[in-house]
Amino acid sequence: MSYLDIANSGLTYTLVAVALSVMLGLCVVFYVKTRKRALELGISKEVLNKVNRSTILFTIVPSLTIVVGLFAMSAMIGTAWSWFRLSVVGSVSYELMAAQTTVASLDIADTATADGSVFVAVMFVMSIGALVGPTLSAILTKPVTQNLQKAGAQNNGFSPIMNACFMLAIMSVIIPIRVSTGGLVGLMVILTAVLLSMLIDKIASKGVAWLGQFNMPICLLVGMLSSLVWAKLLG
Repeated sequence: MSYLDIANSGLTYTLVAVALSVMLGLCVVFYVKTRKRALELGISKEVLNKVNRSTILFTIVPSLTIVVGLFAMSAMIGTAWSWFRLSVVGSVSYELMAAQTTVASLDIADTATADGSVFVAVMFVMSIGALVGPTLSAILTKPVTQNLQKAGAQNNGFSPIMNACFMLAIMSVIIPIRVSTGGLVGLMVILTAVLLSMLIDKIASKGVAWLGQFNMPICLLVGMLSSLVWAKLLG
């Protein structure tokens, strides 16, 4: 069988659907348990419903970029596997890089003409690489969190500063990569989102506090739309 025959086969779709059904079931179980526990702790249903609405919005808007990535990946590794990778622990940039690196190392010019062994190799490399993050999280998250809590208990000002430093460190790594890969258009999209975020924070501080809850989804959506404008102007 060829690469795309296996990638888009009924068996592949079935296995992916089963795996995602298990993940969906776990999400439902955790949601029910956490909501029940929150009510036991005295958190009102109004607060929980407010969190639900905010969470739904925070989930839907970023998913728009994932859908775009799904179309980009489907042409190379098939719809089913792309659907699975982007629904669990994958990201568009990592998945495409892993797939392209695997195909290039096998000296394959076009996956449409490759055989099934190439698809198996792509699945293997993508899966092994994605295991690193969850594995390290399972091992390191608890001791790191406990140490941070101890440090915060000894010094009330430590935790906010440390969290801010973590975020700045992450941004200092991500932003240069995005700028280098996205060029001037990518830089202008980032600046657009940053300036809009500052404006929303300013408006929220002037008495429109509810707007601050939607800062991230608004900036994500406007940033995606602005990329079309900047690509037209600068492309």
